[in-house]
Amino acid sequence: MSSPLFGSEQAELAPAVCVVRSELVSALQAQGAHGQRALSLLLDAAQIMNAPAGFQAPYEVAQSCLRGALDSVLKIAGEDFPGVRSATEAVSKAAGAVVDAWRHHGEVEAGDLVVLVSAVDQLRAEQANRGGFRTRQIGHLVLEQTRQEMGLAETEAARSWSAFYSAASSVLHGSGSGADEARRQFDDVTAAMEQLFLGLPERADRLRELARLGAPVEQDADEVARMTDPRAGVYFFQAAVSGRWLDLLPLSRLLPEERRWPAVPYLRRLLADEPERVCAWVEENLDAICAQGPGALSQAVGVVSDTGMAACALLTRLVRAQPERFVLMRVADWARDVPVAERTRQWVAMPEGVLRSRVFTAHESWESGQVLRELVDTAHPGGRLRTGKDRLGVIIRSALADVLADHLKDKNAGLQAELVNELGTITLADPPHVIVVTLMRAVLDLALVEAQLGVPVAQRLRGVHRKLPATEHRARLVAVHLTESWPHDSQRAEAAAEWWQTAVDAAREVGGGTWPNADLADFLTLLDAHCPQELRAQMEAALAEGLGAPPDAAQMRAWADAFPPGPVPRRWRIARGLSPVLPSPCAGRGNRSWPCWRRSTGLPRAGLSPL
Repeated sequence: MSSPLFGSEQAELAPAVCVVRSELVSALQAQGAHGQRALSLLLDAAQIMNAPAGFQAPYEVAQSCLRGALDSVLKIAGEDFPGVRSATEAVSKAAGAVVDAWRHHGEVEAGDLVVLVSAVDQLRAEQANRGGFRTRQIGHLVLEQTRQEMGLAETEAARSWSAFYSAASSVLHGSGSGADEARRQFDDVTAAMEQLFLGLPERADRLRELARLGAPVEQDADEVARMTDPRAGVYFFQAAVSGRWLDLLPLSRLLPEERRWPAVPYLRRLLADEPERVCAWVEENLDAICAQGPGALSQAVGVVSDTGMAACALLTRLVRAQPERFVLMRVADWARDVPVAERTRQWVAMPEGVLRSRVFTAHESWESGQVLRELVDTAHPGGRLRTGKDRLGVIIRSALADVLADHLKDKNAGLQAELVNELGTITLADPPHVIVVTLMRAVLDLALVEAQLGVPVAQRLRGVHRKLPATEHRARLVAVHLTESWPHDSQRAEAAAEWWQTAVDAAREVGGGTWPNADLADFLTLLDAHCPQELRAQMEAALAEGLGAPPDAAQMRAWADAFPPGPVPRRWRIARGLSPVLPSPCAGRGNRSWPCWRRSTGLPRAGLSPL
């Protein structure tokens, strides 16, 4: 019989069909007795297949040698791993304990049943994970060789060892084997052993060669898919350039994991030339990405967010389907990074979706404020009024009012808004922890910008009137905006006339709420100081309609004498609180019962909220 065939001898034989490379020879020899036995059996298999004429069943013998080589390599890892065999033994032991208990005592303790149920569940899990035992053995060897645990891609590659073992075992137990099948098995087994035992220095040249391929084919992708060394995958993706890898490689090789994503350097390079393609790939595989955990999804969102508006459709789906905080945080960052010139109606939907999340806005108050600033600044960038077909400012105005109306549906949010005495003290640069107040400030900021740009008051308050119901919150927003816009609207006769008409309408709604506040007091002070004489009667009538008629002496005496006294009527409280800044007919000045009511309620005469 001829001598074993080593890689260095390949050039002396023509043609050499099966070869064990010298690097693998050295690597297996370094593994001790089991490695040496595996090497000997590989060399025997190579020799048999290169000179089959001397054997009656050469390919079955070669497959038996391969089975022995696989056994030897796996013995390096040992057998102390979970698998179907150990799970079956656990079920047998637990079932035996149950049977013995019933036989001797006529009953079974709950603890024994719990152990049996757990053992059966574990057995079912192992049966569903075919090849799990062999995969764990390879994972142990990878950890020993590289000091790194296998990831998703490496685990999938390691499953091939179970397939190799099963195929060789079937031949050993009676199945036939042809030349092509045996040679294919030999090539696959030696390639898998090279992936397992050769270090990066021995494989670096080939990895670089693969990474630099401009037009890789299926065979190249299969080679990458077989990598069980986590370092090799990282090394490859740091240099891979061809866009064809995205279609050729198995999904497991490309997917992000909870705490790592080897393929991300490659995908980021692909983003530069084909952003839509990368976004489409992420969207197509979104379910598989989500299955890897929140960390995987966060990484994927972080990558696609670098594509600008190309990621808008995908992010829209994510905001609706996966509104977790970490996703919304990534989307908020994306919204800020998109250049203002590229922002569209679809862009507006992204920050709008983020701001609708109660969980996000409750925990990320500063981020929410920054998102609102982006919306306000985008409506009319650089002090330039959007006109004509450019309706983005109108869209943002409506979106802000709609999000505010959504949050005000929560009664607690409405109470939180009332607890803030002056909306003028709120800024988006340093937003409060209460999102509803920040939203109110954003609506007011945009309305003020539009007032400075000459937008008619009815138009700039259109979103507020259409989206918010006629409550104290809408009345307050209108009143605060009119107060803030007065210095601008009062400079032009036409704008001033419209302002006063809006102010009269607003006066009819000032009586709502639980407490008076400084915002309304400022508005009423402005009305009293600047109301034209010809509108004063109309203004006082509107205020009387909003606040209601002041209580007469008999009404207040009846309330004060009641036992136990009921709560102070809401309209009385507000009218009394605002009385210092109301016109006399609305304030009930001269009513001698007011001091009695003030002493009974304990409210301050100053009229502003005691908060």
